[in-house]
Amino acid sequence: MKRSASLLALVTAVSGASSAAPPTPSTAPSASAAPSASAASGALPVLRGADVPAGVSGAPSSKEWPGARPIWPTRGDAGACRLSAIREWVRLVCPLVPAAGLVAGDPTGVSVHVSGQRGSDDGTPKEPLVTTVVLPVRRGEARIVSFSRIGVEYETESIVEGGVLSVVWRAGKADPTLVMSEMPTGPVTLGPGGGE
Repeated sequence: MKRSASLLALVTAVSGASSAAPPTPSTAPSASAAPSASAASGALPVLRGADVPAGVSGAPSSKEWPGARPIWPTRGDAGACRLSAIREWVRLVCPLVPAAGLVAGDPTGVSVHVSGQRGSDDGTPKEPLVTTVVLPVRRGEARIVSFSRIGVEYETESIVEGGVLSVVWRAGKADPTLVMSEMPTGPVTLGPGGGE
């Protein structure tokens, strides 16, 4: 498991993770506390341009995030991830996601923090893995964030592609668009007999 932790640290470092403070336990939801896709998408609003100030502000502090508005992607499924917004800032808190990184767009203001660890060989975590991504959503800008998940192939764990968040706010459009592919909820078995 030491090798897995080292690989996770390497992937997180290469993916552009910052040393931003992790979410406090009270702000990091558990996987069981996440809303279902159908319940969340019907109950939570999407981010609208009218909710986002025209100016540029600094990233919210850790003390501000507990009061953030919960939101849902414009299209797609956030899975167990929770999205919230303050001013022009969006935060995703994704349990059981071991890594994430910005793959396109301006990295200014984007932060990625991974906390927890896998733990035992049977996949039971010592501390639940939680990846937190904070990024600005501004008029005329676009960003793409890629998420990873744990894959099991031939009884060996590895980090594999897990999902994507695309944030686009085209110049002249009233609202931003947040599109999220379905996020993983745990390890996936690959190869012979596996699901992918």
